[in-house]
Amino acid sequence: MKKHILTILTVSVLFAQNTDFETQYYYDAIYLQQGFFGQKYVKGGESFHLRSIRKEMDQYQESSDLYEKSFIMRMLGLGVLIIGPIASSALVNTDEGSFISVYFGSLFLGAFAAYESYNKLHEAIWVYNREQLKRRNDDNEFESESNSWRWKESTP
Repeated sequence: MKKHILTILTVSVLFAQNTDFETQYYYDAIYLQQGFFGQKYVKGGESFHLRSIRKEMDQYQESSDLYEKSFIMRMLGLGVLIIGPIASSALVNTDEGSFISVYFGSLFLGAFAAYESYNKLHEAIWVYNREQLKRRNDDNEFESESNSWRWKESTP
């Protein structure tokens, strides 16, 4: 009987710790939500568009820098995708070889910039979530022992 009570108590404590983390993550972290009209970012049950999460990213220097790089890459990709085909159409009458090179080169460069922008944005969100959860758990710290992680209470 004592084994069953001990097991129930242990499981209850483990689930309670997990619930606290899930609640903390829900209110403090930003995560991606696919919607009908595109991607949205959710924090604490509130939905944000891409432009709206800028204020959140500015809380931490590293996430702000990554968000800025993402924005620059997004604008570069958009500019290349718009200007490249227009510039290549001006070359169609003079040289077909350069037309094809400029056209496909701009499409490739624009797609690459869009992909990099997407990666930098998600890296910025990851860094924001990491810093936000670290700030929340400032009284706890991680300790590593032989590749296994465990919580350790910090002593003042």
